[in-house]
Amino acid sequence: MLGYCWPPEPRRVLEKELIKRYHYNLINCGVENYSWDECWYDYRFSAFLNLYKVVSKWGNEYLPSDWWGTLENSFFTFEDLNCIELLENIE
Repeated sequence: MLGYCWPPEPRRVLEKELIKRYHYNLINCGVENYSWDECWYDYRFSAFLNLYKVVSKWGNEYLPSDWWGTLENSFFTFEDLNCIELLENIE
């Protein structure tokens, strides 16, 4: 949701710390065998999937004013997190 809803500037400042807190709380609540690297990968992958959310809005006759901001946010996040690397490493 961060990469989808938040504009680039606050997201860039806060996202890694927020995801670290999220991971910390998962572990403290009993989640086992879920490393920080796995959590960060999952976050990056979800940022990639945000692009599909926007496309589904476009395909369902929403007005561009309803989805344009989330499209921009999603692309900035995709680039900032180097999500293209996730696609390049799919086997």
